Amino acid sequence: MRKNYEFNGAVKIVKKVSNNLISVRVDLTDKKVMVAVKKVLGCEVPKKLGINFMANGAIAWMSTDELMVSTVASSFKKIFSELTKILKPFHHLVVDISDSRTIFSVSGHSWRDLIAKGSPVNVSSEVLRVGDFRRSRLGMVAIAFWMVDENTINIMCYRSVEEFMFDWLCNAGQINSMPEYFSV
Repeated sequence: MRKNYEFNGAVKIVKKVSNNLISVRVDLTDKKVMVAVKKVLGCEVPKKLGINFMANGAIAWMSTDELMVSTVASSFKKIFSELTKILKPFHHLVVDISDSRTIFSVSGHSWRDLIAKGSPVNVSSEVLRVGDFRRSRLGMVAIAFWMVDENTINIMCYRSVEEFMFDWLCNAGQINSMPEYFSV
């Protein structure tokens, strides 16, 4: 396994060191569930295909019955415990997925072109903005990605394919290799 996951080309790619991720499976159409989640996280449950940022992390809409909570290490155990406790009356599953995922930060004005090379998702600035969250494929790998700011996205994949994903990103992110659909 590689130790250095950093690349500087048409974009900068860095593997995030610490992932503190919780998967929450629960009926997101139940208003009582929404209130309970907000009580623990201090943040509204995001709209479909959205991500809401909190003081100590983020909450992302994964599907009609799944949320992903990302938090700082110091809050992780407390949030995990409180979600498990408050959702007890509901059919639910709260799982620590930290060790099964890898997150890469991709920054630079060409990140949209990089994603366009290998994903069917429309990443134009009219469609994909800060606060939007997508699940798709990139280079035939299942991923999720979200904008951190106008020049930065995070890409999450399964840890088992992190080396392939990093190599794909580096290859696609070479200088003078961008199609310039979005970065002109």
